[in-house]
Amino acid sequence: MTRRAPVQIPPRLLTAEQAASYLGYATTGVLANIPVRPRRMALSGPGSQPKYDRAELDAWLDGLAGLSVPAASNDGAGQGAGRGPSGGADDADAAFAAWKAGKAGGAG
Repeated sequence: MTRRAPVQIPPRLLTAEQAASYLGYATTGVLANIPVRPRRMALSGPGSQPKYDRAELDAWLDGLAGLSVPAASNDGAGQGAGRGPSGGADDADAAFAAWKAGKAGGAG
């Protein structure tokens, strides 16, 4: 019996360097200009390094591209891979619009 190669599962949470690379950039400076923010899994120790959620990056990019998330069916098959329970692209559009309005209007 032959052994199968281990399944390669891409990480959902990405470091700043990984997130920038995932978006196609060589440096992390681009991350300051997107509405997706890193999250911490813990306040200190393991998990305290801020990480970007790949699903949030995907939802934001889908919104920019005008892609819509298929409507959820009763069996849950239409939710779209990696999308949160509230949708994805529409949420990303709203978040980006709010972020852009905040940048244009300044703080306050």
